[in-house]
Amino acid sequence: MAPPRLVADLGALGLRDGDTVLVRAALRSMGSWEPNNGAALIASLREVVGPTGTIMCLAHSGVGRRRASPPHFTPSSPAIIGGLANMVLQTPGAVRSSHPTHSFVAVGADAARLAAAHTERDACFGFVGELIERDALMMLVGCTESGPGFSTVDFAQLELGLVHRTRRRPGLGAYYTGADGAEHWFERTDEPGCSRGFGNLYRHYLRAGVLHAGDVGSAYSLAGRSAALYAVDRQVIEADPTASLCDDPLCVSCRFQRTYNNRDVPGYVARRAVHLARRLPARLRRG
Repeated sequence: MAPPRLVADLGALGLRDGDTVLVRAALRSMGSWEPNNGAALIASLREVVGPTGTIMCLAHSGVGRRRASPPHFTPSSPAIIGGLANMVLQTPGAVRSSHPTHSFVAVGADAARLAAAHTERDACFGFVGELIERDALMMLVGCTESGPGFSTVDFAQLELGLVHRTRRRPGLGAYYTGADGAEHWFERTDEPGCSRGFGNLYRHYLRAGVLHAGDVGSAYSLAGRSAALYAVDRQVIEADPTASLCDDPLCVSCRFQRTYNNRDVPGYVARRAVHLARRLPARLRRG
């Protein structure tokens, strides 16, 4: 049974009957008032969107190198992106997309159709285009800082070609079982990269008036309509491709791999050399 408090909180963030919603959550941040925050959140989401709505969670399963025991993706592979996704995976009627590294899981009216359109032939975040077309709601429950930003940023980077402007690490991917029943190797060609800087877009959303804030239980949460969020992402990132990069000076993705951020490469290399030099004595002691 859905707790009335959560149902009201979700509605206050803009969730409506019949909506498609992509949710990310830090379940512990919702507080101890409910003994099973994940089940309570799923029940509340389903009650608000109703029988014609669809709930989605990112269900990434990770990448590895072909010669170093990479993961083997199956529909039951654990998601590495959070507890909520794994709970949705166990929900009756849930459907998972078959993208071998960046799948999502969905439950509801359009779950099967959405999942069928996200396979090994598609970009990691290509499915977000469909969500923008239907103006799905994007929601962060309690992870506004720990897992900042919305997947519309990933789609803006994809549409602007930034996921290919990288010093790509070849050989990263996963095995998967194809429709023919045979084992295949999937090698990722687009590089979504680090998302820790996606919160840099918050101030732009607020300025545009497209972001809703409020508590879900005890969790500070944010939500916005995907079309409006994407319009802001596209404008900001097109003007400055580095706007969504994180501020970690040792982040290999943001400071080194992105070829549109070459200005940070010398500093990154120097800091990395110092970092490794400081760790070398401990490594030598360990033998």
